[in-house]
Amino acid sequence: DRIERDLRSFADDETVVINVASTEPLPNFNERYHADIEGFEEMIDRDERKFATASMLYAYVALRLGLPYGNFTPSVGSSLPALKQLAIEKGVPHAGNDGKTGETLVKTTLAPMFAYRNLKILGWMSYNILGDYDGKVLSHSENKESKVISKDKVLEGVMGYSPYTITEINFFPSLVDNKTAFDFIHFKGFLGTTMKFYFIWDGIDAIVAAPLILDIARFLLFAKKRGVSGVVREMAFFFKSPMETDILNTHEQYVMLRDWFERLAEV
Repeated sequence: DRIERDLRSFADDETVVINVASTEPLPNFNERYHADIEGFEEMIDRDERKFATASMLYAYVALRLGLPYGNFTPSVGSSLPALKQLAIEKGVPHAGNDGKTGETLVKTTLAPMFAYRNLKILGWMSYNILGDYDGKVLSHSENKESKVISKDKVLEGVMGYSPYTITEINFFPSLVDNKTAFDFIHFKGFLGTTMKFYFIWDGIDAIVAAPLILDIARFLLFAKKRGVSGVVREMAFFFKSPMETDILNTHEQYVMLRDWFERLAEV
């Protein structure tokens, strides 16, 4: 009720709710409470807090109020079956998960090059350091787990196989809002020759995230005005772990987004 009162106090027809909070620990998934909206509302009525997270509760209220919802974090957000059902019933578009802003953006853009040239990736090491509050939260293993999963699984999705991977995320206080990633790629080419590729990503977290959040809000509002409801899979371009699509290749995601927008813009 408190979340609903807060949203109602300012929401209008142009409001979009986007989750940009720090990463939550993985939730305790429960078939009874998470599989459909009736069970989810029973969870709330029974005050079963151990099965609820802030991101799913905010998503629930946003969708129930008819507000488009975007999840910029790897937290569960609106990805529960119960909330996907609610979005369809209420005719509300939603998208997520986990904004693709830096090292993973480079990874899902660069990895297709290896596939196109038939260069087999043997291993990919990613070492990430960041210094803002997000980095402090991710220094806790239970919060870090969903982030590592989100960053790690994109290679299999792009390449069609699972190279050996190491993904580390560590808090480095003096970096403040800077995020630095060191990546090492070991790959095999012609005649089985092994070679190496290195890159460093050095970005400012807020600066790379802000324009994506604005675009996500604009696309979700556009989708709402065009009568789109449920998961907007065509917005996968913005996310590390997009819902209801296996397309993780950045190039293919861009084409899918562009074609979707152009098609609806003509309506």
